[in-house]
Amino acid sequence: METFPFQLGNLAYLMPIYYGATALNGVMIKGYGLLDNGFYLIALAVYIAALSLLNVAVLKKYRRF
Repeated sequence: METFPFQLGNLAYLMPIYYGATALNGVMIKGYGLLDNGFYLIALAVYIAALSLLNVAVLKKYRRF
């Protein structure tokens, strides 16, 4: 993130790929386990839940059950 100009590196924290890639890096390169990557996995779960709720709210009129 240090090489991005004008603080654009901070936008990476809004993207889910950052948390997934960091967790995979911890597992594959550093040998971390689930508890060591807990923050990144929780961040991914929160991101999934937020997008799922947004999907339900926005596309409710197009669904028929």
